[in-house]
Amino acid sequence: MPAGYGWKLHQVLVPAKFIATASSFIAVLMCLDGVEDNVLASLRPNYQQSTYTSIDRSARAALGLGILCILICMAGLLVGYTTHKTLAAFVQIPLHSAAAALYLYTHFASLHYARFWHVFFVFVLPPTLMEVVLIAKIRASKKISW
Repeated sequence: MPAGYGWKLHQVLVPAKFIATASSFIAVLMCLDGVEDNVLASLRPNYQQSTYTSIDRSARAALGLGILCILICMAGLLVGYTTHKTLAAFVQIPLHSAAAALYLYTHFASLHYARFWHVFFVFVLPPTLMEVVLIAKIRASKKISW
């Protein structure tokens, strides 16, 4: 193969990062649509309305924060701040992919709503913090490396 015709690493990582982030966003939206099943799976048979409301708010808060964090990651990618940061992509792609899979598993298996919080803290929050730190670092240096 002649020189210059091979795949470059960022040509694979950028679409993979976009797909992983978008899939986790879609998974959270799907969970948000059917969160009632997870809330009901968390309750005892003779629950009170106040307990249902409390658990429902907590589950929706976990998913809402997940949406916010994923949108921050997507904004950093689309605006171009962290588009070609290879190490960040190697960390964020598996975490967002795992988040998407675990959100959907939790949703379709109607597991306890606290699982949404677990997924958020382990698989969604770390890449978002990494994204925010990278954006702040790039903005502080006032240069975007393409």
